[in-house]
Formats: sequence, structure tokens, C-alpha cells
Amino acid sequence: MAIYIDTPETDYISLDQFVRFIESEVQTFDEESMRATAPMLRKLANNPALVLDTLNAQMAQGSLKDKAFSAQTITLASREHFYVRANIWPSTAEISRSKLYQDQFAYDIAHDHNYWFSTAVHHGPGYETEIFEYDYSELTGIPGQKLELRHQETRRFGTGSVMIYVPNRDVHIQRAPDELTITINLMTNSRIDEVTGVIRDQFFFDVDQQIMTSYPPHVQSSERIAFIEHCAAFPSPGVIKNLHKISLSHGCRRTRWAAFKALAKLLPDQRETLFMSAKGDSSEYVARQARSALG
Repeated sequence: MAIYIDTPETDYISLDQFVRFIESEVQTFDEESMRATAPMLRKLANNPALVLDTLNAQMAQGSLKDKAFSAQTITLASREHFYVRANIWPSTAEISRSKLYQDQFAYDIAHDHNYWFSTAVHHGPGYETEIFEYDYSELTGIPGQKLELRHQETRRFGTGSVMIYVPNRDVHIQRAPDELTITINLMTNSRIDEVTGVIRDQFFFDVDQQIMTSYPPHVQSSERIAFIEHCAAFPSPGVIKNLHKISLSHGCRRTRWAAFKALAKLLPDQRETLFMSAKGDSSEYVARQARSALG
């Protein structure tokens, strides 16, 4: 179950203080270390001018970069191993008036994360969240696979607490709040399994049918795969050489399979040989996709 920590702190700190604390005191792949961030994240979220000051500072410096903003997210600080963001959660009234697209804000979509992150309410009443658990080792990565999604709780997440989500274990569904809510999130870049060295995936789920349905389209692996698919339109020796390397050694199984498929398009006379090689991949996901392609 997601880690829920009561945080009674009422004072506040600056963004710089929080960033310095994370840089010096926190290992962003360790549970106990992430738990220790809760009081400081609460203090950061208590800062009434946090989001406004950050926006004003970025605008004054002319640094409104495309990657720093989306319809829902404002990046407040970014470092090598983590970043801090503000997430905006529009209300049910704004959604029902069709002012905004519901799926743009990940409402009512069961999903996990492939990295540690913690969250605290900065503004507004908070939202309702439904928590499930699953066993990541059971998933081959093929959409439509059945699995056990164990319901843990439905919680009204508001001020005075911090929630920490464990990568590839906790699945959650957010419901639109009664009033506009803003959360402050500490997001880690620990997407690599510390034991195996493999890049973990992130999924969408259907909790009623108990299946993994698909992959989020805007995560790094999906964007990387889209890029590789574009490479199949450029039959150059350099592209082919790099795709071969990716297909054999990249840490993400979806990326390796995308490289095999791109190579098969670029080298149709070697298609069977390529997919036979893919059948021997260490990942059941790649091997199964290759068997299907050959079949």
C-alpha cells in the first residue's frame, strides 16, 4: 500500500532549502530515505508563495521552457536524480462544463509509476485516490495480460499529510476534486531496478477486468520508441549500426523490441534472422513478441 505519513508541520521553507536538503541528505531509490523527506515536503507545500514566486522568477529570467510546463504540470526545480513539480488538479465542475479534457489530467485512470515519488497538497481541499497493489514480476509487458490488482484503500488525500508511492507496486486512481487543488511532488529519476539494472516499465490498468491495458504515451520509454520507429524511414549504415546496438544492449525491453522491428523494416531480407535473434532475448516480452512476429 502507498505510504501515508501524517505531517503536522505548520512552518514553511523555500524551494532552495528543499532542493539543498534532497541533494545532501536523500538517496532517491531508498524507502527509508524517501520517508525522511515527508516533513520537508510538507514544509515546502506550506509555502504560500511557492508556485507564484517560481513562475514570476522564471518569467523574469525569460526561462519559460516548453518542457517546464504542461496543462497540468509546472516544473519548479530539476536536478540529475530528482525534480520538483507542482501539479494542478481542476475541479469536477470545471471538468463537467467541458472546459477541460478529463484524460488530460489522468483522472479515473489506473496507473503505476516506475520511480519513487511523494506528494503533498499545497492549495485546495485535495482529492480522492483509490489505491491498489500488484506484483510487477508477474507482468510480461504484453497488453491485455491478466494479473491480480489488490484493492488497498480509498482515501481522501488532503493537507496535513504526505503520500509516497512505491515504484511498480502501487497503482492509483485519482478522482477530480470538489475545488481546484495543487499538489507539490518530489519525483525521482530512479527508473532502473537497483538489483537487475533493468529499466522498469510503467503501465495503465483496468481494475475491473484485472488486466494491464497499455503504456502511458508520454513517458520516456514511449517517446523513445516513437523516435526509433521514425528511424525506420532512414536506411543509412549509421542508423542500422545504432539500431543493432540498441536491439542487443538497451536496458528497456520495449526499446529493444522497437529496434528489432525497425531493423526488420530497413533490412527485410534479414527479417527472420533478426526475429530469431530476438527470440533469445533475456526478456519474455521481447521473446514472445518475436515468436508472434515469426508465427
